[in-house]
Amino acid sequence: MTGRDRYDRTLFTIAAIWNFALALPFLVAEAPLRALLQLPPPADPMISQLFFLAVFALGIGYGLVAREPAANHGLVVVGALVKASVFGVILAYCLRGAVGPLAMAAPIGDLVFAVLFVEFLVARRLAA
Repeated sequence: MTGRDRYDRTLFTIAAIWNFALALPFLVAEAPLRALLQLPPPADPMISQLFFLAVFALGIGYGLVAREPAANHGLVVVGALVKASVFGVILAYCLRGAVGPLAMAAPIGDLVFAVLFVEFLVARRLAA
């Protein structure tokens, strides 16, 4: 295994853990977390629960990529787009004052992952 392979496996393992660490608390205790992060209550709790289930499912996908970085590039593309989009949407809400600045903590991490995912894709394409 090359140093690049170890790096890629570590990146996607951390991405999986990141998604699990974000999704699970919201699936278990959404109301107190929303209060802490200055997020308004969801208009529809079911949609919110489905969103966090999707976040959890993407974490499983990143775990699959971590096991075999040479495969599943499509999932990495989707992950980069979702993570960049989450950052953009929450930034827009923050700039409008609809959510507090603490709401930007996780999306900043998502933006970092989006950049690292794109770098992964470019490096894999150049290596091919």
